[in-house]
Amino acid sequence: MNNIVEQAGLRVARAFENHLEKDGGWDEGLLRRLTLEIPGIRPPFFSAALRPALDELRRFRHLVHHAYDLGLREDLIQKLAATVQSLCRTMGETCENFVRQVAQANRWRLPGEGILTN
Repeated sequence: MNNIVEQAGLRVARAFENHLEKDGGWDEGLLRRLTLEIPGIRPPFFSAALRPALDELRRFRHLVHHAYDLGLREDLIQKLAATVQSLCRTMGETCENFVRQVAQANRWRLPGEGILTN
């Protein structure tokens, strides 16, 4: 996952869950957790459809971060850039949907809206 998406995920996890460790494989675990609904606590933050793209970016970041001598192929970089652009277009909607679902579950009023009902 890229840093912005990862930070958003960490904030959601910290706000709704009581246990978050940053040990080996924590970013993969975070991604897995955030695609699951926790009944009575929170809806999934990421849709299951976003998980493969987020996981691909997470693996790439891990590869680049830990590689000492790495040659990057242009076709791979172009594919990853397209994945990032696609995620950028969907992240605003992802966040808005999550906030809307949490507000509905708690019957909170969002700015510009009346009282939410199911």
